[in-house]
Amino acid sequence: MAAALPFNKIIIVMDKGFGSKKNIHALLSDKQGLRFLLAVPFTLAFAADAAANEATAIDKIENTINIGEDSMRGVTREMDWGTDHKLIVHVFYNALKAAKAKEELYSDTASMIEILRNNPADIGKNADKYKPYLNVHKAAPDSEAVSVNGYEIKVNYNAVEKKLLHSGWLVIASNCTISAAHAISIYRAKDVVEKGFYRMKDCLSLERLRVHSDDAMQSRVFICFVALIIECRIHRVMLNSGLYKQMTMKKLILTLEKLRVQHIRGKRILYPLTKEQKIIYIAFGFDFPT
Repeated sequence: MAAALPFNKIIIVMDKGFGSKKNIHALLSDKQGLRFLLAVPFTLAFAADAAANEATAIDKIENTINIGEDSMRGVTREMDWGTDHKLIVHVFYNALKAAKAKEELYSDTASMIEILRNNPADIGKNADKYKPYLNVHKAAPDSEAVSVNGYEIKVNYNAVEKKLLHSGWLVIASNCTISAAHAISIYRAKDVVEKGFYRMKDCLSLERLRVHSDDAMQSRVFICFVALIIECRIHRVMLNSGLYKQMTMKKLILTLEKLRVQHIRGKRILYPLTKEQKIIYIAFGFDFPT
């Protein structure tokens, strides 16, 4: 494998599922010069420490990274990994994502309290459903907490804070000397690949081949692979030209499907282009058909 792939020219991108101490140590000890980007889960103290170190200083304009319609804060630091190695660590914070997670958790917990108030019978029957963010138990006679049908309801704020502690944060470890903006761009490109394979299975009906011969299987996979290449190219053009701000890929295809051609007495007559169709032609660098 090392002979077949130019490891010094590629970067292996991995999500949090690969983020264990054993895997990171193996990557750093690789003798083939393997370069990598690896999202580190917050179950590792290394990631939690990296985020904690930046918590008070990362939220600055100069740390802002714009990616399409999204923006976040990002910094790059060097950190020790054990005694023998150092890691390039990219720490990111998305304030909007953190705020959304907070609102969702607060809303869900408030809904749970409301259910208990309206349906006191649920307290004893379905107590496990309200954990871990609510403590429900028999109310003391002099209790000042919310009381329903003799039960006391308290929000477990320690559990809430623990759940939200790393909302909006992302830690990517690497041995590549690149900027935080470049690192997050590469990492997000992984999602495009994953969605591409998802589309092959879901949109291009490749989940079940339904064929009876090896030739038919290879032909179908090849056609789907070509379709995926075309789809990825469309995605790239839409991303670079800003078309995603005006339409989705599905809308783009539906808009182009409305193109009509008629052949009258040997002449090819194209219906006039709509405004949206002209925008698409310009984005892809095509001349308007005549």
